[in-house]
Amino acid sequence: MNRRQLLYTAPSSGLCVLLASCGPLPIDKQRTFEPTDAPYINSLDRQIIETPSGESTATASRTARPTPTGTPTAPPATTPTAPPTTTPTAPPTVTDITTPNSALTIRTITPDLSPKVSRVALRIAVNRRFSNRSSTPFESITTPAEIKTEIIDTGPAGLEQLKTLALAGHLPDLLVGIPGDTMFSLEALANLSPLDKALTTKHDFLDEMLALGKHNSRLLGLPMSAYPTYLLFSRERFTRAGVHTPGSTFLELEEAARQLTDRERYEYGFGVVAGLPELETVARSAGRFPKSGQALHAWQWYIDQWQKIRTSPPPSTWDGCGDPAHALIRGRVATMIVHGRALDRLIQLPVEAQTDWGIAQMPAWPNLQRRIPLHTAFIAAPGPTPEQAALQLAVEFAGPAQPHTLSYGTPAWIPALAPAAGSARLDLQHLLEARSAWVRPMTETATWRTRNTVLNAAVHSSLTHGQPASLIGPQLNNAPYNAGTSTVSR
Repeated sequence: MNRRQLLYTAPSSGLCVLLASCGPLPIDKQRTFEPTDAPYINSLDRQIIETPSGESTATASRTARPTPTGTPTAPPATTPTAPPTTTPTAPPTVTDITTPNSALTIRTITPDLSPKVSRVALRIAVNRRFSNRSSTPFESITTPAEIKTEIIDTGPAGLEQLKTLALAGHLPDLLVGIPGDTMFSLEALANLSPLDKALTTKHDFLDEMLALGKHNSRLLGLPMSAYPTYLLFSRERFTRAGVHTPGSTFLELEEAARQLTDRERYEYGFGVVAGLPELETVARSAGRFPKSGQALHAWQWYIDQWQKIRTSPPPSTWDGCGDPAHALIRGRVATMIVHGRALDRLIQLPVEAQTDWGIAQMPAWPNLQRRIPLHTAFIAAPGPTPEQAALQLAVEFAGPAQPHTLSYGTPAWIPALAPAAGSARLDLQHLLEARSAWVRPMTETATWRTRNTVLNAAVHSSLTHGQPASLIGPQLNNAPYNAGTSTVSR
């Protein structure tokens, strides 16, 4: 069946009406439409389009008439113009409506005129510990980037996987929450983009933490949060024993622990924790950890507190309390040096129990400066030229997206510090008491060679079984130390 369709288009509204007749037009009626033929549609552009039957197509409009037969007319000369720069739009919405008697089909074409924003796709790998938050940092950030999140494991297997990706050049655009040893290991295999330009001159991050993410004056890692070590004490035990302060040196701490120890009641003045951060805090404040003479002497002092002096219970048992935090809560020990993660357990206590413990000044060795290792989680941007959106997200993740609680460490973003201290009912000055003594752990320096698994096993064996430091220490990190101060270590 011969069939023609008449399509009316309103340019200003994007509305097209398509009329389809049911039969062929009479011969005398098959002529070119002029605007005067239908005054009621003078405001519309009109097209006769070819139907599936294969008939020819004719067009007409108010501004352009068909060229009459005769001498061909050359098209007017036009100046070539560049195509307009428009963003791709979605295809128009097409709706066909057929009347009940199938005599008329009305087609409505509504183009998508909304502007389209080009989005940058970013791969972001997040430390599993940070991804387990009830509210991930991504939910609070508005960004034009399209984020694809991956979970990374920062254990030995995860580090090897990241190294493989680095060698292949397939690292994600951002690495969120990676420890310092992982970051500097990747820097040796692939370029990490400096993040200095992501910060303004007046930034809101702790300078002491920013310094730990630098290598050769370049900010390779933007700190998110960190775990210092703290000297915790029991207010009730100190009040009952009449002791006013733990002291400012380790020798004064030992004397206070003697006064606080009552072996008949299984109450101890000090608690030795069999962990690397705690041991490094004691030994590194004395000298080059782990095998310089001063560091080995301090290491042995730490062992002797439970093995010889007996001011501490054996670190393997904690006298049935399970862990150091519980020993402090139940009054079994009066003081202890702990990794910052212990605060997570303490701040979950009921309000009345939280008031019984506090943070005291970390001791030092006579005539020596304190060195307190700061285990920090960083954000790094692999590749020579990261996307600007990636740099902006790095600052957001490390800053406003940080949780205002100490459950994930001490925030590097200054506005989050006071709320974080308040969540633990601590004074901010106690939380930052040792900020001038913060240093990068030895395992994150350029001179370190021993695997962490080997080091942790040696430390645990020494502190739980009492093996002498002079025997264990020299076996670690057989690579010689560089002369002077390392370019990585502060």
